[in-house]
Amino acid sequence: MKVYNQEDNSLVEYYSESVDGLDEMKPETKYVTEFSRFYNRNYEIVANLEEKLTKNSGLNQNQTEDKKILSEVEQNLEGYNMLSLFSLAKIKS
Repeated sequence: MKVYNQEDNSLVEYYSESVDGLDEMKPETKYVTEFSRFYNRNYEIVANLEEKLTKNSGLNQNQTEDKKILSEVEQNLEGYNMLSLFSLAKIKS
C-alpha cells in the first residue's frame, strides 16, 4: 500500500509480505479471491459504507439508502467480492 501526502511531500509504503513476494500478486491471478481498489476521491463512498455497516451490522437491499450505497460502490470502486473485505459487511435480503 502506498500513501502520498502532497501537503508535506511524504510517502508511506506498507507491504504485508516481502516486496519481491508480491510481484506475482495481481487481481486477476487465481490466488486472489477478493479485490478492491479505491482512491481519496472515493472517501465519501467508503465512509458511508463503513458507517452503515458499523451502525447497522449490515446492509439491507430492500432499503433505498442501502441500495444507493451499494450502487455507488459498484459504480465507483474497482474490485470483486469487495464487501467481504469489510469485516462487518453483511448483506441482508
